[in-house]
Amino acid sequence: MYILKRTTATDSDFEMLIQQLDADLAVRNGEEQAFFSQFNHLNNIKHVIVAYQDNKPIGCGAIKTYDADTMEVKRMFIIPEMRRQGIGLQLLMELEKWTSELGYAYTQLETGTMQPEAIRLYEKNGYTRIPNYDQYVGIENSVCFKKKMMKTNPDYLQVNKESWNKRTAVHIDSDFYNQAAFLQGETSLNNVELELLGDIKGKKILHLQCHFGQDTISLARLGAQVTGVDLSDKAVEVATELATKTGADATFIASDVYELPNVLNEQFDIVFTSYGTIGWLPDLDKWAKVISTFLKPQGRLVFVEFHPVVWMFDDDFQKVGYNYFKDEPIIETTEGTYADREADLQVTSVTWNHSLSEVMTSLLQNGLSIASFSEYDYSPYNCFNHTIQIEEKKFRIKHLGNNIPMLYALEAVKR
Repeated sequence: MYILKRTTATDSDFEMLIQQLDADLAVRNGEEQAFFSQFNHLNNIKHVIVAYQDNKPIGCGAIKTYDADTMEVKRMFIIPEMRRQGIGLQLLMELEKWTSELGYAYTQLETGTMQPEAIRLYEKNGYTRIPNYDQYVGIENSVCFKKKMMKTNPDYLQVNKESWNKRTAVHIDSDFYNQAAFLQGETSLNNVELELLGDIKGKKILHLQCHFGQDTISLARLGAQVTGVDLSDKAVEVATELATKTGADATFIASDVYELPNVLNEQFDIVFTSYGTIGWLPDLDKWAKVISTFLKPQGRLVFVEFHPVVWMFDDDFQKVGYNYFKDEPIIETTEGTYADREADLQVTSVTWNHSLSEVMTSLLQNGLSIASFSEYDYSPYNCFNHTIQIEEKKFRIKHLGNNIPMLYALEAVKR
């Protein structure tokens, strides 16, 4: 029996197998191997599978992003004594499964004429030869293949709940959230939302997607009676402890936003939600229905969110990588977190992009009128790559300056 383990390119067993692979290729390809080696660095590989038998590593494979639709299969290898036992096929199938889970439509790869067993494996399993691509164009001994993936969408609630449980464990001790200052009375709210909220003393507020409760408690410190809701049970556990520690008039519920009407039966003066929330929800019409359900007549939604233009870019803000409008779910596995990019953490997430028109239409169609709307050319948080601080709590993408909107805020009133 053997097992397959998903891991990363820093895995020591993977690195050991890669050394054997490179030695094998050097024998097969001779002097030509120097050309191929320059394209086989591990820097951009984040998704690795290692096969084990009796705890001994016996094979490996990896995928890396080629473009928005395609993963490239890399570094497939089985140790010589374990070949012809179907392990290569199982590795390939697991890599394809992972590719589909991540939301990619295709896998493609390059192999060599000196690896006939690899060519047979790909041809037998639905791969079609394609013209050599990129650096392999014109290389006589290269053979390139491509295959369309079967679409599989994971249970987004379970995936995201696990993701946020893991993040919470890192976030509570991060400099980003600065718990020490917060416990001493510093607010976690920003001027944008404070100006929209106004005087909230004595108001009942429902805070959707509250994470581990800093903003919820900050609202309570301003005199409101606040109920915070979050999908992550770990975050709600931490938030409840924080409320007890600070003496805040805040309670917390672990619930999916869409299921909240089944577990809470109250109405509120204000529904509040902010910063990186709606991207975790597939259906904004259902979101707006929930908001309308919980608002009293003339109650207000106060909503601050990162601008959808931001989510169009790749992580380095070098190119447009995603659709402005809602499309297929974006399924990604990433390392670290916005609050600590160096954290020893790997999480998978399922998100959706939502245009401004989708946001506003969903509210208008569910009995809310837009009372105000503003856009801003900065983020109050240093949570993106390549930022520069222009003022206190104001960050922009350095090479984009003020050329893109990064934030928007709106107030809507229940009719």
